[in-house]
Amino acid sequence: MLFERGRSRIEIVGDWFLEPNRLGRVHSARVRPSAPADNAATSDDRRNEAGLAVGLGALRTGRRPLEVEGLGQKTEVGEGGRADRLAGAAGVGLSDHEQSGFVRKVRVAAVVPCFNRRADAEALMSDLLRLERGGVDLRVIVVDNASDVPLSTMRIVDLDEPAERDEPVAGPLDGDEPREVWFGVEHLRLSENTGGSGGYNAGMRRALEYAVDGVNGAWDPDYIWMVDSDARVSPRTLSALLEVMEAEPGIAAAGSAIADPLSGQVFELGGHINRRNGNYEPYVMGSVGVRGPVDADYVAACCALVRSDAVRATGVMPDRFLNGDDVEWFVRMGQVTGKRIVGVPASLAMHPRFDRFPTWTRYYTTRNAFGPIGCVDRGYKTRKIKAKREAIRAVQQSFMGRDDLSALHVRGLADAGSGVVEGKAAPGVVNVLPLQPFARLAGALESALADEGLGSATMRPRLRVRIMPHLLLTPSEEQQVSEQLGVVGLKRWTRVRSYNRNLNLQLLGVFARWLGVVSRPHVAVVPSRGQAFNWFAAPILVQVTSGGFVIRRPSRLRTVTRAA
Repeated sequence: MLFERGRSRIEIVGDWFLEPNRLGRVHSARVRPSAPADNAATSDDRRNEAGLAVGLGALRTGRRPLEVEGLGQKTEVGEGGRADRLAGAAGVGLSDHEQSGFVRKVRVAAVVPCFNRRADAEALMSDLLRLERGGVDLRVIVVDNASDVPLSTMRIVDLDEPAERDEPVAGPLDGDEPREVWFGVEHLRLSENTGGSGGYNAGMRRALEYAVDGVNGAWDPDYIWMVDSDARVSPRTLSALLEVMEAEPGIAAAGSAIADPLSGQVFELGGHINRRNGNYEPYVMGSVGVRGPVDADYVAACCALVRSDAVRATGVMPDRFLNGDDVEWFVRMGQVTGKRIVGVPASLAMHPRFDRFPTWTRYYTTRNAFGPIGCVDRGYKTRKIKAKREAIRAVQQSFMGRDDLSALHVRGLADAGSGVVEGKAAPGVVNVLPLQPFARLAGALESALADEGLGSATMRPRLRVRIMPHLLLTPSEEQQVSEQLGVVGLKRWTRVRSYNRNLNLQLLGVFARWLGVVSRPHVAVVPSRGQAFNWFAAPILVQVTSGGFVIRRPSRLRTVTRAA
């Protein structure tokens, strides 16, 4: 990645860097002179080159930006590390206040709930080792949601340690020769899996107990930093949130801009509850051109900084197990405290997209949808629209042959109507077909073809396969699907590049396929979402999503009867 300015070229070849809507890493950066038009360099050129070197130091160290004057312009540099040495070489001094990061020592308790995601939690801890630490007193509470293997045995190590490093790296928490960690770590193991809300609540209660803890000494946190175990953070993620919160006492909570780890694209900056239909929507999709905090109804709890006093005033999160708990909580926090809830574009975190294909979570999505609607004073009409939408989603999954997913929407609506909206689902309610890895696709197709009377190897080359659009797979997953189809002997593929977005025409095609008046392929590879253009696409539906597949053979008559 190259930047040119004046007579200097900046080459960035890998620690964290920011582009519009993107989050990445920068391992090293260097300044080298471009070929000059003449042999003489002006004093302005030399000043600009020194300023660019200082700016590069900020990128390389990932420190808090500081404004330094004296290079002909204001230049952002990092606090500490190579940036300071470059600034000194340029004749620029940094004050003691600038080097400290914040005017006062800020106490932050990070709460990280985790269930059986040891590798994710270790990766997050590796990120925390590289956080900007100037003026921050950090303690981390890892809430073990009754994982099969206790998380207290996990290691805190730098998974991407650069060649030159000034900071200490953690070793095993309970090993023979543990190395120093700059933040405190406490493991809090629960007796059962209480979900995201239960994990956060247990961690927040423990964090607030620090203020009166006579064993470890009183330590009253100023802030509680909520971080999902499958989130990834940059060195600037926490400090950018703190800068906003410290500067504006009228903010109760601040959330990061959330980026997709697969694409690096920011997909949510603050959230909004649609007052008409009750849907949760990003307040801003992306962060291009967004210069300051964005007021929102809520922020994603996967990476959010909350004032401890706001938690005390509001109480802990509603016990919804997962989905919608943070939405309802932050809306109520804004109402109780009278303070703002904001998204901070300068703070970025990576987290899997919230709109990825859901399976068992559909029950909680449906059941918990009506609490936030009540928080924003929307009545019967909005609830009716939301209930109708969930019923449609149930019908869509029935047409895909996924009666297991359809039943989750129906049960979620029933429980919401009867007021059963707290805690974990009753035993046996959340019971869905498991995704199979793509490596098993060939074997699963062999069985399905045999059940359809198409098991003869001589018939395979003549069988037709249709691959529908918008599969939402990674390139490697698409390659796996193609290879597995070849293993079975299916060679006649037709790839559909697009589909007609007119719903009436889609339903007309569904009716024609149901009646059998149009030719259908023998196998269709379709996205797992229940769009109408995939209904009855073939007798054998290979439903794919990122992470795996299921095979369904929906009966035309039975499917319509059940959906009705």
